Amino acid sequence: MGNFRILSEDEMQKYEGGFAIGPVLAAIFTYLPMGISAIGSIIGVAKMASANKGEIKTKGGLGVKWDNSESRPMLMNGSHYCI
Repeated sequence: MGNFRILSEDEMQKYEGGFAIGPVLAAIFTYLPMGISAIGSIIGVAKMASANKGEIKTKGGLGVKWDNSESRPMLMNGSHYCI
């Protein structure tokens, strides 16, 4: 620590501040999982909202069901056997 000395104004003009890539990468890797999770949640809500049938349950035991599908009558044919 004894080798440090004060720089003059002319010497300070020669040097520039560095860019620390470490904090930038740390910030990216910190927020990336949160962004992916948020995108996944938004996609899930969009799929749920566009579904004809579904159910949502919460941890508290509350739930909501919906069925917006059109019920079409099915034509039932009997079995035919040929001997």
